Amino acid sequence: MLSRKFREKSIAIASTRRLVFKMPKTKGKTTMAMRKSRAAAKPWAVCPCSCRGEGEVASCRELRINRYGWCRVCPARKLIRKREAPDLGFLSENGHLREASRAKALAMADAWSIRRVYLALYNCILCAGWASVLVRALAALNGAGYSAVYDSIELPLQLSQTAAILEIINSLAGIVRSPVSATLPQISSRLFVTWGVLWSFPETRSHWLVTLLVLSWSVTEVIRYSFFAAKEAFGLTPGFLHWLRYSTFFVLYPTGISGEVGLTMLALSHMKSSKKYSIEMPNAFNFAFSYYYTSLLVLLLYVPGVPFLYTYMIGQRKKSLARTSKKVA
Repeated sequence: MLSRKFREKSIAIASTRRLVFKMPKTKGKTTMAMRKSRAAAKPWAVCPCSCRGEGEVASCRELRINRYGWCRVCPARKLIRKREAPDLGFLSENGHLREASRAKALAMADAWSIRRVYLALYNCILCAGWASVLVRALAALNGAGYSAVYDSIELPLQLSQTAAILEIINSLAGIVRSPVSATLPQISSRLFVTWGVLWSFPETRSHWLVTLLVLSWSVTEVIRYSFFAAKEAFGLTPGFLHWLRYSTFFVLYPTGISGEVGLTMLALSHMKSSKKYSIEMPNAFNFAFSYYYTSLLVLLLYVPGVPFLYTYMIGQRKKSLARTSKKVA
């Protein structure tokens, strides 16, 4: 049980409404009674950036804090992480918030809100673009058949897929937490198929693999972009959308990759015969390049790339669904 002196100290700390509460560590195992005592003894905490106004606080039970407290509505709560707070200098030695640190926290909160607006708009626009691709593809498939699918979605497909280059930039700039190692190969392979295969070799556009590819891409991206748009705009996502985001890849990844590989293999004969984008010797630069063999190399990269992306998504699914089950519990 917690001592009376410690309880009095906790009450004194809470009265300042500025000090972030820290529970002492105890050696050995804790009993249920000790855990209940600790939960009852937790004081009130205030967000370091004071986003909810001067003197207004939120309970520790609501915040679910371990060491540092954050307001539930604070736009900087993700940027100012627990382990980063002491290094950023938000708290002085006696635990009171310094004025310089307050201004710094507010500036960081403004930057974080700009980031959220940018990501929300980006995801909404891309979601609308891929929804247009999906609707047009289904309409063409229902009308003229799979041979007319590409002609109906060519422009929105090219715009939506090319805009995904921003995802690589966002990852490199640290705007999003997605690793470049997972974002770069996926976006690069799709750009290669969009521009290097379908746009460059019209002979592949009327194949049924185009329909398989487009439907797999569009369904995946509508789910993914709507998930992140809701997350950035509202701070939460519906349960069904969360499940779709981390479950549909089991089917859509294999079908999409099959379409990419199949269309590339179909275009190989046209690459070899037309020698398009290839540079032969002799020339002024004394340099040779074969688009045909480069495409073969791209196909070989699918061998290590596909298992990597698939296991990465499985790991993300386990983490995300486990986090969701803990919140529900």
